[in-house]
Amino acid sequence: MKHVFVVNPAAGNGMAVKELLPRIHQALEGFEDDYEIHRTLNAQETALYCRQKCSFEGRVRVYAVGGDGTVNNVLQGIAGFKNAELAIFPSGSGDDFVRNFPSPKPFLDIPAMIRASTQKVDVIKYNDMYSINMCNIGTDSAIVEKVAERKSDRLKGSLVYAVSALEVLATKPIYEMAYSFDDGEEKQGLFFLSAVGNGRFCGGGFKSCPKASLKDGLMDVCMVSQVKGPAIVKELLRYRKGTHLKHESTRRYIEYRQCRKFYLKALTPATIALDGEVMPFEEGTFEIIPKFINLVVPEGFVVS
Repeated sequence: MKHVFVVNPAAGNGMAVKELLPRIHQALEGFEDDYEIHRTLNAQETALYCRQKCSFEGRVRVYAVGGDGTVNNVLQGIAGFKNAELAIFPSGSGDDFVRNFPSPKPFLDIPAMIRASTQKVDVIKYNDMYSINMCNIGTDSAIVEKVAERKSDRLKGSLVYAVSALEVLATKPIYEMAYSFDDGEEKQGLFFLSAVGNGRFCGGGFKSCPKASLKDGLMDVCMVSQVKGPAIVKELLRYRKGTHLKHESTRRYIEYRQCRKFYLKALTPATIALDGEVMPFEEGTFEIIPKFINLVVPEGFVVS
């Protein structure tokens, strides 16, 4: 098996290079299998590099060393290759995908991840791209965009998301959307945000899609309508904790569906964060693809 370590030098304010890269070199001393270590340049280069590596015969285990955006960049490259395996070394500012597991620490055990086995997980196909965790449209995406602008700040982890969220919320964002689910009936409304989840977490720990599973063959869609006045603080705290479906006062703002296909069109300007990768959004079809990726999972963990 070929091992390919894809390192994002910008991830986590340089954490991937400063901390993980030396540990990777140390772990690979005397390693007999074929391996490569590659520093990424940008999203497009990362996907192309991974695609080229997976084009050869034989198993290829690709290690995404970075944050959720790095994982997504690697995913675009390995998608469709049955010989490819995805391993994750979380070293970003949010690292939301690994929050779907009991702890992120075993993912950072490099020798153990090299030996670990794989389990199949679903992914979301968005137009001609892929998402392994969550697609966020509207306010969530605007917050991720603001976080990216703060890369030079000393703020880290959840704190940078909290500060960025306050800054975005001050603008009182609202988005007009047209949408439809599996049944094809098109609806329209004003929304604060829309989350399309394969995983449960986004934005540095917001449990946006609390019912989501990585292997149930369904995606979870959570659409939050306009919340006015002081109530927005209380509702946002519930949304972060993942309790927003348990409170009757909160559910009136929410449309939550589990489905296999979902269509969304922005009638006002919006962006989408695809596993943390922000890009313009006009319209898109989201479709779940069951058991699409061979995910390297730490020993003792079970995909749920």
